[in-house]
Amino acid sequence: MKTFIKILSNSILILAFFNLTIFAGTNFGAKGASSETTLNLTKMLNYAIQDEYLAQAEYRYIIEKFGNKRPFSNIIKAEKRHIEMLIPVFNTHNISVPQDIAANHLIETGSVKDSLKAGVQAEIDNINMYQLFLKQELPGDVRDVFERLMKASQNHLRAFKRALSRY
Repeated sequence: MKTFIKILSNSILILAFFNLTIFAGTNFGAKGASSETTLNLTKMLNYAIQDEYLAQAEYRYIIEKFGNKRPFSNIIKAEKRHIEMLIPVFNTHNISVPQDIAANHLIETGSVKDSLKAGVQAEIDNINMYQLFLKQELPGDVRDVFERLMKASQNHLRAFKRALSRY
């Protein structure tokens, strides 16, 4: 019995490592969208929600590591609303909402200043992703949501730049 439990736990550890390795090498969120050669509605919605999941996970990580600091404490709430804006669009177009695996794609930062710099870059990447999507032929409801999310990211970018300028 002890041998079986040992084999089972080792197998679980190997599978967990393999899973993390796979996720770390995949295209995810805005970075994935930027390297995409053929976009369609499903891919765009998936990249969009992945990027919103990622922002929420990153800001949660930063708050846990450095404390409830602004603008992270404000923007994390907005990221939740962004995800909530996207889910009805998935449902309207009969597209499955992907699981939130963003925790497998986090980039650790060493300081609040580094976190602010990462926030600036994440919002720039997010804005670029939505600009790319808005060049495509889109249903009206999707275009509306993407435009609103891009404007929100522009606001977040300003907040991160303002906070960074104080350091």
